[in-house]
Amino acid sequence: MSSVKQAKKYWVCKVCHDLHYGSNAPEVCPTCGQVYQYVQIKKEEFQAALK
Repeated sequence: MSSVKQAKKYWVCKVCHDLHYGSNAPEVCPTCGQVYQYVQIKKEEFQAALK
């Protein structure tokens, strides 16, 4: 049994712009409740959105 870690990625909800950092995007946005609305973004975009 191998313990392969999935690389974490940066995600943003297309509806409310909620940000998420993890291996997978959430199925349901915890902020707006929309389903499957996350898209992967670059680290630089994620950091800029935090400002």
